[in-house]
Amino acid sequence: MKCAMSAETQRNKLLRYIRDHGSINTFQAREISCMSPAPRVMELKKKGYNIVANYMPIEDKDGVKHNGVAVYTLDGGKHE
Repeated sequence: MKCAMSAETQRNKLLRYIRDHGSINTFQAREISCMSPAPRVMELKKKGYNIVANYMPIEDKDGVKHNGVAVYTLDGGKHE
């Protein structure tokens, strides 16, 4: 049986993706094995990262449109 990825690993992957690409949406987060990005984003915010969520229509990889998909961006880095 394969072990689930730790919350810390998921947080690191989310943060790295946002820094490398400018943003990440819920579908992209799932592609990097973070199935529930909202709790990980909340944890990063508690650690001082100013992550902003905007909700917008997104088309998934199968071409299906979804309304109100979270798109996370890092606004100004980490606040100490």
